[in-house]
Amino acid sequence: MKRALFIYFLIAVALFSSTWIDPSGSLIGTPKDPKLFVWYLGWLPHELSLGHNPLFSSYLSYPSGVNLMWNTSTIFPALLLWPVTAAFGPVVAYNLLITAGLALSAWFGFLAARRFIDSELACFAAGLLYGFSPALIAQALGHPHIVVALFPPIALLLGHEILVRRRMNPVVAGAIAGVAAALQLLTGEELLAMTLLVAAIGVAMLALLNRDHVRLLQPTAVKAAGAAMVSFAIIAGVPLGLLLAIARTGGARPVRWLSAVYASFVRAAPVVTFTMLIFFGLPALGVSLDPLPAACGLVCIFFAANKVFSPQYWLWVVALIALAGAPAWLATAVSALSLADFVVSFSFLHLQSDRVWPQVNWFAHSVFWPMVALRYAALLSCAIWSFSRCLRKIV
Repeated sequence: MKRALFIYFLIAVALFSSTWIDPSGSLIGTPKDPKLFVWYLGWLPHELSLGHNPLFSSYLSYPSGVNLMWNTSTIFPALLLWPVTAAFGPVVAYNLLITAGLALSAWFGFLAARRFIDSELACFAAGLLYGFSPALIAQALGHPHIVVALFPPIALLLGHEILVRRRMNPVVAGAIAGVAAALQLLTGEELLAMTLLVAAIGVAMLALLNRDHVRLLQPTAVKAAGAAMVSFAIIAGVPLGLLLAIARTGGARPVRWLSAVYASFVRAAPVVTFTMLIFFGLPALGVSLDPLPAACGLVCIFFAANKVFSPQYWLWVVALIALAGAPAWLATAVSALSLADFVVSFSFLHLQSDRVWPQVNWFAHSVFWPMVALRYAALLSCAIWSFSRCLRKIV
């Protein structure tokens, strides 16, 4: 297994040997797109080291700026390569990203093939065909967010584990799948979307071909899906929250409309309406939810859509999370976040009352709005946990 990884790296280095002769003075690929990704790799460490928000920049498209979550900013690879960027510069980090992307993609393809093929040589050939395919080599000329194609083999392995093999706890497998999806989101959204589309088609075909097993696998699939949604929301919540917040205020008209649908729908209906629907409407249809988790999910959904959120609302959320029997890690995380939200919110109000506008602007940009995104991500995560708990009990 290690020997295969070593050989894949040798092939990748040989493929780009002309660049590795002078890795700090030349770039793999065309003269255009790689320069933008080099800037991304240097931008994120620069902003984080200054305590700034790295997901928005007015250094591009000045003065309106650019929402980097709306672009191919390769956040997760930039974090991993931060030490390389700091030691050798973003050009070397970019060349390493492209080279390692092909080699690691091939290796993960090799690992996925081992699940289904006994021959080591055949598995090696499968990984070679996947990682060094014409498609990935073409993308290596300037699109590292596609070249780092680790997620499809991971999704294949986890999907097979959850639906077919079933040796791992479905909650653990689902949580790993959610983490992998979140990290892929922070690497490249296109590959995540394509993988999920293919996975959805594959699962639908399996369900049609094996109808007798659908009901048997339903509890396992629900548990895995719930764990995946929670772990995905925890990691990807802040970037997605910033993405939707900026899209709501400054995106194109269709984007602003789509991002406003959720908030407008929930805010337009009184919370009593949702209460009647969950606790009286659903039982009339034969669906009874566990009252405490359902109440927790309802409160979190309502607060997440509320335009004006007062930090003391956290008291309701923390109390309901505790009463609903949430895991200790979730209750601890929500409690810590609520305390941080209190401090940040009232500090922001204090700075505004002092009218020290340079400090106000810095605090809003670097601290307050990231906390707002984290707040709503946490609320939605709690809602997902609550309703997934209800679904598990129904199933």
